[in-house]
Amino acid sequence: MYSRLYLPGRRPVFWNCFGMRKTGTKVRGGKVSKSTRGTIVKKPHGVKIGTLNYEVEYCSPLTDGDSSQLLYGHHMHSAIKIKIASDYPEERQRETFVHECLHAVDSRYCNDKLTEDQIACLSNGLFDWIRANPEAIDWVKGK
Repeated sequence: MYSRLYLPGRRPVFWNCFGMRKTGTKVRGGKVSKSTRGTIVKKPHGVKIGTLNYEVEYCSPLTDGDSSQLLYGHHMHSAIKIKIASDYPEERQRETFVHECLHAVDSRYCNDKLTEDQIACLSNGLFDWIRANPEAIDWVKGK
């Protein structure tokens, strides 16, 4: 998923939610959609966390298996799958993607020690930080 970053006096730069620049005119993989700024973006259908390659699936509606409670997303460690509800706005889907990826990181590296509230706080903060600091992401990646 790529979004456009506007800086005064500079050309727009395209970034995905993890700070990766768009290269060329094509974006590979995923479903094509429009962001709120009109940039064509593609949703990721896979993400690597540790040694696991998670499948990312977009569903509508997404409900809890035991009840009819609607969910924004769901992380399934045993199935190595992340589900995102596709009937919400793109911004909510992006936030949910980061949230569910943090659940996967917690399962992989922390043995599911983090609570839902802790994951929610971390994912909101991380999502905002990633979007506000693309240069820092490049530096961390060694670019």
